[in-house]
Amino acid sequence: MKQEKWINGEVKFEDLAVGQEYLNWGTKQISEVTALTSNSVELFNKTDRKNCYKSGQKDINGEVQTIGKRKGIDSKNWYQMDAFNRTFKVIE
Repeated sequence: MKQEKWINGEVKFEDLAVGQEYLNWGTKQISEVTALTSNSVELFNKTDRKNCYKSGQKDINGEVQTIGKRKGIDSKNWYQMDAFNRTFKVIE
């Protein structure tokens, strides 16, 4: 089943609070609300802690080892409500 490009969420501005976490539709990463203004939301976008670069070496069980460096970066971004609802959904 193909997912639509834009999926509108049901989050209302008055339901948002600092510290809540939401899931990004595209990257499947969790973001946390860090600040609110009258018409926008600041989110801290976390990288996936398990998504690390592989070293190429195998351990005794034959599994490829990872190095400590994660793919992607942690960042903060501001979103207006229409962009927020297109990008994020409530974690269930």
